[in-house]
Amino acid sequence: SISIDNQASIQAGENFYTRPGSYLADRFRRMMHHIARRHDNFEATIRWVPGHSDVHGNEEADKLAKLPAESRHNNSPPNNLPHYLRHG
Repeated sequence: SISIDNQASIQAGENFYTRPGSYLADRFRRMMHHIARRHDNFEATIRWVPGHSDVHGNEEADKLAKLPAESRHNNSPPNNLPHYLRHG
């Protein structure tokens, strides 16, 4: 189960549009299909939850997501990123 507090992110995963950041939704879909092919009983549920709901880890995830916007020094080292995020 994946809880997301951003409806636009959920909708982006449902469509195949070329927009800024759409490669991330495409990559997520490919990863889910890959897992489903390898595991017959795989199921994933994506749910919208209002921001600041009582979802375990939500506040910490929000803090960590905002760090890169504060400073380039808060970005992940390139060698820690998945390969598809390393170019440019």
